[in-house]
Amino acid sequence: RAEAKAAADARRQQELEDALWKDEDKHVLRKEQRKEEREKRRLEQLERKKELQRLLEEEDSKLKGKTPKQGNPGKITRAQIEESIRKEQQHKENA
Repeated sequence: RAEAKAAADARRQQELEDALWKDEDKHVLRKEQRKEEREKRRLEQLERKKELQRLLEEEDSKLKGKTPKQGNPGKITRAQIEESIRKEQQHKENA
């Protein structure tokens, strides 16, 4: 009888201890779940960032391809203007 009572007490004590650990497992599971969600969001943001960067580079390359190349630079000197006028006048005289 004493052995049965001791075994029942031990079993009851073990069940109480298991219940305590079970509650903490819930907290640990929640913590792990939050950690996984944070990691998932981080990876999604990284993927979106890479996709946006790829689209930006693609758009830039399209725009660079469409821009016409200028024959003359943006700034020209007075000497260049006078030279072009002189060439035009010579061309008119020869024609």
